[in-house]
Amino acid sequence: MALLLGLRLSLKTAGMIALIGFLFATLPKIVVKNWPADKLRFCWHAVALVFFALCFMTRIPYYKIFNAAFNMMLINGAHDDIYAIFVTAVKEYQLLWRFPLALLLGIALAYGLRILLHNLPAKSFVEVQHKKLVIALTLPVLAVLCVFVRYGGAFNYAHSIN
Repeated sequence: MALLLGLRLSLKTAGMIALIGFLFATLPKIVVKNWPADKLRFCWHAVALVFFALCFMTRIPYYKIFNAAFNMMLINGAHDDIYAIFVTAVKEYQLLWRFPLALLLGIALAYGLRILLHNLPAKSFVEVQHKKLVIALTLPVLAVLCVFVRYGGAFNYAHSIN
């Protein structure tokens, strides 16, 4: 049950990450023929992979110390003494070895994503014969998927995951 609920909660985060790539790479490509959608989408997702690798490596010692996942204490700590936060990060969170390791992990994941994307067969939207049909079928499915993702794997607040 915990894995299912975590998956549903992660739908919101994954949906937001995918939405940004969709808005700034895919949609402009429909209008502007020479738009570098693939490069922009890859760069955005590579940055997201590095960011989430950093969050992953930070969350492990945070959980050991506070016995909880990230919460509002992080925002309160942002208004604290910067030097004290840095010293705590070095001493309690092992910043000196976790940060480079997290960067390497994120870069390795981005490199793996690049290899995966280059090996996938792709079909250009320009080659699609029935563009209007594809758009007419995609938009309703996308709308339903957005609502489903927005509520964390549900279609309303009553069954969503907070």
